[in-house]
Amino acid sequence: MHWRNEYSLGIVELDDQHKQLIGHFGAIEEAIRQGQSWSSIYFLVAELRDFARFHFTCEEALMRLFDFPDLRLHTAEHAHFFKVLAEIEKNSINKAIERELVEFLRVWMTKHIVGSDRGFAQHVLSGAAVVCS
Repeated sequence: MHWRNEYSLGIVELDDQHKQLIGHFGAIEEAIRQGQSWSSIYFLVAELRDFARFHFTCEEALMRLFDFPDLRLHTAEHAHFFKVLAEIEKNSINKAIERELVEFLRVWMTKHIVGSDRGFAQHVLSGAAVVCS
């Protein structure tokens, strides 16, 4: 998975973090493609999980700061990401999960950035959000 201009939200910090997330996804995908060991792939998934936790915390803080009306729904999507990722990790002990993992990451990331995150960016950039100085 690679960064595409259509993922850009116009908020530099979030775009940079999304690029890093996609970089983590790409590293996982490449490790799977190369047939790396389960432990190598699992380590990359752990790195992704840690960065996603940091990124989602930043996003949610910005949403609270800008009084984003869909904050609750957005945080539920973040929680769902971790729930599905944990299930995939748990299942990886018993079966090969590579295809399931890659498909989940690709679909979730694209849908989340282009859909949910874009809604927040439009809220901020449209002036609907109140900025205190």
